[in-house]
Amino acid sequence: MMTFLHINDNNLLLQQGASLQRSKGYVWFNGEDLVFDAGALECCRLNPQQINNRYWQQCDQSSIARNDAGMRHAADLVWQHLKLFHERGVSDAALVVPSHYQSSNLQLLLGICKASELKATALINKAVFATHEHIKADGKYAHIDVQVHQTVVSHLIASNGVVKLGDVEVIQDVGIHLIEEALLKRLQSNFINSNRFDPLHDAAYEQQLFDQLPMLAKQVIDQGKASVTVTGDGHVHNANIEASEFNEVLLPFLERLSRVKADQVFIDFNAAFEHATPAMIQTSQLVHLSSQELPDYGLVEIQQGDASLIYQTELPYQVVGNTASASTAQAKQSVANASGDISDDKGHVSSSKGLHL
Repeated sequence: MMTFLHINDNNLLLQQGASLQRSKGYVWFNGEDLVFDAGALECCRLNPQQINNRYWQQCDQSSIARNDAGMRHAADLVWQHLKLFHERGVSDAALVVPSHYQSSNLQLLLGICKASELKATALINKAVFATHEHIKADGKYAHIDVQVHQTVVSHLIASNGVVKLGDVEVIQDVGIHLIEEALLKRLQSNFINSNRFDPLHDAAYEQQLFDQLPMLAKQVIDQGKASVTVTGDGHVHNANIEASEFNEVLLPFLERLSRVKADQVFIDFNAAFEHATPAMIQTSQLVHLSSQELPDYGLVEIQQGDASLIYQTELPYQVVGNTASASTAQAKQSVANASGDISDDKGHVSSSKGLHL
């Protein structure tokens, strides 16, 4: 059974057949200890100076704040996180990587995999992998990958049964963290108006609000409103948020994403809304990709061998009415035969290049 590690800093997914394991790209420097995933998320508002949630976005040797755990670079944290998967019994995985990773990021990531004893069996572009089953005809497509601190837009070209990665755009002013901050500010205003109480002036109350954001989003989407409660010092404080307010908060972010133009645009919030699609997405032309329904890997050719891996940024898709496309077979053969440098003269990662460690 093949194992896939889908990399997104808000929602890393380990896919083993029908089984999914989720992990957040958060780490808490708790003295000499490193606490990853939910343990870090549960105290990110209590100890903000001791939290790092950028290391998967960076996946490089960017320096991090001095800490007692002895970590120096973002790559050190990626290594520690991968070690956790290995300790849980994962010995190898195909890496599904975001489009903003350049050749230097990919080379470093494969080196980290070796150091963590988690063998990389394939290297596949996330946008192409996520969409190739949904594409049924030639045309121009786009994949929107919403991350914690940024959003990555991958422009895709489908032709003759093959979908390829084209240009990649990084949107800095749209990200899960910014949406969370905007929602917390709206809740702060509602608490002040209804209770004359400011929950963001105390880290414990702020953490309680932050913990309720996924539930709040789901309630608003399902029921049209939500109620939140914070407690402390013997007091209970409540506030409500209506769907109209929730949508008002999301509006500038979703309007920014709606400017992405293609024949069809796919969007992945990476579990930011606990698998509930915002109403504005439901009524738009965007196709929401749920992280509950991951793509089949039947069309993915796995490049074997320890010396090199092919970074796959093109995959065949099933043309409607053509169940045995010759172009699909040709696409598989071209990927299997490709070798050479991993980046072109502009620094863009190419599908037909071999990556040597």
